[in-house]
Amino acid sequence: MKEIELYTGCRLLAASALYGFVLPLVELTYKTANQKVNYTLVMDIQIDFKISKD
Repeated sequence: MKEIELYTGCRLLAASALYGFVLPLVELTYKTANQKVNYTLVMDIQIDFKISKD
């Protein structure tokens, strides 16, 4: 395995773990604020993540 492949795999794994950690925290935040999580809200969050990534 090449070093670059290992580095890319580690970055992908770290990004996936971080994303999996952030989404439940966002849901918990909205739940504690007594705001209903609906389709529109989820799409807004996904768009925000996409924009901030680029």
